[in-house]
Amino acid sequence: MAASGRAACTISVEVCANLLKGHVETLDDDKFLNCDVEEVVSAYQQFLVSAGACTPRLKVSVVQKAAQEVFGGPPARAKAFAEHICDCFSYCRQKGVNSKTGVKLSEPVRQVVKAMFGTDKLQDPSLPSAARAPSMAGSTRSTSASTSSIAVVLPCDGSLASSHVSAKS
Repeated sequence: MAASGRAACTISVEVCANLLKGHVETLDDDKFLNCDVEEVVSAYQQFLVSAGACTPRLKVSVVQKAAQEVFGGPPARAKAFAEHICDCFSYCRQKGVNSKTGVKLSEPVRQVVKAMFGTDKLQDPSLPSAARAPSMAGSTRSTSASTSSIAVVLPCDGSLASSHVSAKS
């Protein structure tokens, strides 16, 4: 069976409802209906950042059920809210996939992208390359020709810890 390239929604309705309770006061139609995606991201930035830290993808049905549970009101309103929020989440994810530095991203979108992909995703281009965090995927050469450093992730008491292992060549 071929692996799907689509990210899975790993957030439950209960967790989504808790995030809504913590970051959204009301379902204000003026904040999500007939608004630009960037405006909606800005209005719901904290919710999107928190959701981005929890899951790589939001499903309309999950957000709709959570919004209905938290705010009540007509189901059509919860569905409209969920569709707009999920569109914004997908928009931020796509911006993160296509961006290396995030220089051209608005600040709200940049914060959501950082939550989704981790803080190292968008490196500050004004920093010299030596000051940037090394990638966990490859090796980092030191100034000495006989020594190299490779970032390694080691399991430690059920959690993951990062350490650097130096090797003499």
